[in-house]
Amino acid sequence: KSVDASLVVRRVERSIQNGALEVWLTGEDLGCYGFDLGLDLPFLLREVLSVEGNFKVRVGMMNPHHVKAIAGGLFPLFLDPRVYRFLHIPMQSGSNAILNAMKRRYSVEEWLEVVGRARALIPNVTISTDVIAGFPGETPEDFQCTLRALEQAKPEVLNVSRYARRPKTLAALMPNQIQGRVKKERSRSLTVLSRAVSLN
Repeated sequence: KSVDASLVVRRVERSIQNGALEVWLTGEDLGCYGFDLGLDLPFLLREVLSVEGNFKVRVGMMNPHHVKAIAGGLFPLFLDPRVYRFLHIPMQSGSNAILNAMKRRYSVEEWLEVVGRARALIPNVTISTDVIAGFPGETPEDFQCTLRALEQAKPEVLNVSRYARRPKTLAALMPNQIQGRVKKERSRSLTVLSRAVSLN
């Protein structure tokens, strides 16, 4: 449920008046902000940037399919010097088969497209993403797809998680659970790749 934009702006104004130097816009998935209000995130960000004061804005995590829908209006706003050139767009897996198993509503190609558009429109943007190693059914080929997608996109920040069974979830009941040793090896490979990309 989206918070009314006017309430967010008032909160920002009060915070700036009280000495805040940063404003973080955040949510479970900020990319779909306002869809239930007939608004969108670019509208909210423009409203926040209309507040006078010396402050910076950090935009929180957004799922790729929502970013894709609003990128045309959103990405140009990152050229404002008050907006951190930082985008957190989770990939989770570079395999469409695994993304489907995770019930994600985007493909790896869509994720790559969004990241590519961001890099083209926002100079020196930092891309942060998330990957889950060892989701049930992840084959060696699926994992290689993840490595290739990361090598192509070169995210500056990579958050690696090992899949862990959570009771009463659909994934916990899936066949082909990955052994702990394999998950650990895949997680280590992702961390090595992440360090190399970040260093470059």
